[in-house]
Amino acid sequence: MTDPFGMGVFALSGELRNLGPYRLLGQLATGGMGVVYLGRDPGSGRIAAVKTLLAPGGVSEEARKRFNREVKLAHRVTSSYTARVLDSDVDAGRPWMAMEYVPAPSLEALVVQKGPLADPRAVRWIASGVVRALAELHDKGIVHRDVKPLNILLCSDGPKVIDFGISHASDLTSTKLTLGTIAFAAPEQAQGHPSTPASDIYALGVTLYYVACGKLPYPETSEPLQQLNYVRQAAIDLDGLPTGLDEVVGNCLAARPDDRLTAEQLVRRFESGTSRTLSAGWTSLVAQYAEEGRRLQRAADQAEAETVTRSWTVGPSGTRHLTEEDRQDGVRKSGRPDPDVPGLKPETGPQSATANGQGAGRQSPDSKSTPPVTAPGGSTPPSTGPSEPTPRRGGWKSEYLYALLGVAALVVSLVINFHGNHSNNSPDPSRTPHTSSPGTAGDSGSDDSGGVENSPKPTPPSPEDKAFASISIDDCLDNYNNPDGAWSPKTPHPASCTGTGSYYRVMSIVHDSHNCSDTYDYHWSHDNDDGTTTAFCLNRNFRVAQCEFADKEDVLYRNQITPCDGHIPDKYKYIVRITGVYSNKDDCGDQEHWQINGRGTVLCGKEIQKAS
Repeated sequence: MTDPFGMGVFALSGELRNLGPYRLLGQLATGGMGVVYLGRDPGSGRIAAVKTLLAPGGVSEEARKRFNREVKLAHRVTSSYTARVLDSDVDAGRPWMAMEYVPAPSLEALVVQKGPLADPRAVRWIASGVVRALAELHDKGIVHRDVKPLNILLCSDGPKVIDFGISHASDLTSTKLTLGTIAFAAPEQAQGHPSTPASDIYALGVTLYYVACGKLPYPETSEPLQQLNYVRQAAIDLDGLPTGLDEVVGNCLAARPDDRLTAEQLVRRFESGTSRTLSAGWTSLVAQYAEEGRRLQRAADQAEAETVTRSWTVGPSGTRHLTEEDRQDGVRKSGRPDPDVPGLKPETGPQSATANGQGAGRQSPDSKSTPPVTAPGGSTPPSTGPSEPTPRRGGWKSEYLYALLGVAALVVSLVINFHGNHSNNSPDPSRTPHTSSPGTAGDSGSDDSGGVENSPKPTPPSPEDKAFASISIDDCLDNYNNPDGAWSPKTPHPASCTGTGSYYRVMSIVHDSHNCSDTYDYHWSHDNDDGTTTAFCLNRNFRVAQCEFADKEDVLYRNQITPCDGHIPDKYKYIVRITGVYSNKDDCGDQEHWQINGRGTVLCGKEIQKAS
């Protein structure tokens, strides 16, 4: 059996279990003002990162206003290189915002676990996506303020920038600020000046250096105040930076904000000299996260989703939440991880979790062969060994009380186990039997049903059923609905969301197409051989060079996609090729444009073929 794979999800604590329609599965991250949970909407099956305020004494009016401002900012961002807002309710008793959950490792986790990315072309590919995200943020008047490896997740089709617009430059003077945040700040931020788009560019430069070299471009230190002093002075040393990155990273790290390139300029600088080929270690870790994400998306119901996340979760104290499978896979029954089992201890280094729970310093199963990497603000990666125990307060009386409680718990456990193991074989109707999935621990392969008649074998899935089952929420498809109303190809086929041939993004997967609300652009329903239904709720994924039909009223049919040289049916007037996807019609200049209702998206287009 393979070692458990940690996704940076922590076990829930406290009484909160629901936010809006979302049932909470675990905790992803906690900040000074808010907390981010992993949630699932039982109605639609949608998985989301759900943020709310930390409000033990109730939500103040000022806190609600700040949260509302953050939600409005997030709604304005539509880049495919950022985590999108799915839903929100700022007027709820506990205001919340649901964002796209991205099952991908952060750049921080990749560097610490797998080493720096030696190929400058691969670094440029990552940079090209990040600068596109920053370009949109800056164009809409949003400054990220906290660009760093921990806030950039890497998927197979490119990076995703998270946590935009929620930090403030004044926070840099706080003694609670971690070394991991100071290290990626700009000199003007460290001096207490307001953050500007140029501050994000400086932070990007530090991030790219760290990804390529596995260390910071500053003298090594473990003291936050010394690090802050280095940042204020812009005391950088770009020694070791590969050719192909030195000039552009150096421009990003100019001491004066006015001397730095803008995000738009960097988009053009990173258009060439890129490669999507990552190192084997990076590719493997990205694939592992993606597969675990698909495993969660495939969960048929809430119980199955909880089973999946329970295999990831770590407790509030830093100890991984244990399952029966874990105990049979090298975890002691005392609840303490076996030190020989890797991957069970969460990171303890700076900024231990991202908004999606991707840790920076988790020890991976194969990390013993990875050279040491300098973590931000320190000379070595965070330790994954047992942390020192925190001394209890209250002297010997408290220790005595803890000992008594421990003995009592042991006695209760022995009594329960005795009765559970030595009672008669009659099933207890008040208990739900535990079932193990094929191939998991606890599945002995023997028939221990006690003579109970076997249930009928399920209908095996057809190839079409398997094709639909392989699709996850947030996948993009190269399928489109032709003028005859049939899907082409007939079965779903995933495609890179940044490619011209990706026409739809799967927003939700339900068991009845009627559950796809009118807010979606389209739905695609399939009847499985076992009598169930799989339905995709879809939104158009607009990309430059895609072609669509327009009619005699100059209406663009966004769901009537066509090959650019295709035949034009009688009901349409011409074929339009998309030449730009923007949020403002002025960006189209003199070109024709169409406003996409409810999206804040404007398509620029050009007539390329007219009906005869």
